[in-house]
Amino acid sequence: MGSVVASRRGVTGSVLATCSIVGRDAALPLPGRCPGERQGTALRLGAVTHAAKRLALETLGWTVLVLGILALFLPGPGLLLTLAGLVLLSTQYPWARRLLEPVRVRAWQAAVEGTQSWLRITLSVLAALSVAAVGVFWVASPPRPHWWPVHEALWLFGGPAVGITMILSSVLGLGLLAFSVHRFYRRPAAVAEVAAMRARYRVRVAFRRRARHRLSRMHDEHRPPSLPRRPRGARRARRS
Repeated sequence: MGSVVASRRGVTGSVLATCSIVGRDAALPLPGRCPGERQGTALRLGAVTHAAKRLALETLGWTVLVLGILALFLPGPGLLLTLAGLVLLSTQYPWARRLLEPVRVRAWQAAVEGTQSWLRITLSVLAALSVAAVGVFWVASPPRPHWWPVHEALWLFGGPAVGITMILSSVLGLGLLAFSVHRFYRRPAAVAEVAAMRARYRVRVAFRRRARHRLSRMHDEHRPPSLPRRPRGARRARRS
C-alpha cells in the first residue's frame, strides 16, 4: 500500500514538474525574436502613421489654401476658405500660426459685411451665377464668331477645363455665401461677437507695437556711442 502511494506521489510530482517546465518555456520568447523587436515594430508603425497623417494634412491644407486664395476674386466671403487652409497648416508651420489670427478677424468681418443687406447678398448671388453661366458657355465651346478680332487660339482658351473650374468656383462661392447668411444675417449676437473679436485683436496689435517700440528705445539707449569720423582733409594731411 505504501509503495502504491509513493508511486502515485512520484507520478504527480513528475506531472507537476513537466507542467511547470512547459509553462516556463511558453513564457519564453520565440526563437529569433526578442521583446525589443516587437517594440521596435510598433514604433516604426507609429512613425509611418504619423508621417502619413502629416502628409495628408499638409496636402489638404495647401489645397484648401490655394482654393481660398483663388476664391478671393469670386463673389462671397472667400477669406473663409483661406482661413480653413491656414487652420490646417497651422499645426505644421509657424508662419501659418502667425497669419491665423489676422486672417480670422478679416474673414469673419468680411463675412459680416457681405451679409448685412439683401442688396449685397443679391449682387453676390448674381455675380456667382454669372461666373457659372460663363463656365457653361466655356464648356459648350461654340465655334469662333466671324467678328472675333484676335487670333483663333485665344477663343475660349484652355477648353472645357477652364469652364469646369469656373462652375466649381461659383458653386464654392455660393456655398460660402449661404454659410455666412445662415450665421450672421439678422443675428446681432453673432455680429457682436465678431466685433468684440476684432476689438480684442486691435488691442493686442497696439500692445505689441508699444512693446516693440519700447524694446527698440531700450536697445538704442544701451547701444555704445559710435566713434566720430575723421574728416577727409585730416586723413590726407596725416598721410602726407
